[in-house]
Amino acid sequence: MKCFCDTNILLYQYDASAPHKQFIADELVKRLLADGSLVISTQVMMEFYQVATRKYSQSIAADRLLRLMAEFAACNPIVVTPELIMDAVAIHRRHSFSWWDSTIIAAALEAEVDVLYSEDLQDGRDFDGLRIKNPFRSAVNETRATYSRKRRK
Repeated sequence: MKCFCDTNILLYQYDASAPHKQFIADELVKRLLADGSLVISTQVMMEFYQVATRKYSQSIAADRLLRLMAEFAACNPIVVTPELIMDAVAIHRRHSFSWWDSTIIAAALEAEVDVLYSEDLQDGRDFDGLRIKNPFRSAVNETRATYSRKRRK
C-alpha cells in the first residue's frame, strides 16, 4: 500500500523537542522506506530541505541531509506540474484548505495512494478514496478513565 507523507512527518524524525512524535515519525518513515511504499512530492522535498537547513541544522549534518535528499529523490517524487497546480486550485477553492495543503492533497491524489500521513489535516477525512491519517493522533491509546480523579470520602 503506497502512502504519501506530508513534510511535517518527515521533519518530526529530527525534532528532539517532541520525543514521542519523533519516535512515531521515525518508525513510520523507516518502515515506508524499507518496503518501498513512501511517496512524496517535489514540494515536500523542497520544504524539508528548507526547514532542515534552517531549524534542524544542528541535528542533521550536511552530509546526512544530502543522503536524505538522495533517498527522497529515489522515491520518484510526484512533480508539481502546472496541471497539478490547477488541481490544487480546485481543492483550495472547494475545501478552503491552505494553499500548501491543497497542493499536498493534489499530489497525493495524483499518486493514487491510499493514505496521506499529515498532522495538519483532518484525521480520518476521505478524498475520493484518499484517507487522511494523523499518525500521532492514533498513537494515543488512553481512555478517559486515565484522567478521572478519585473522589475523597
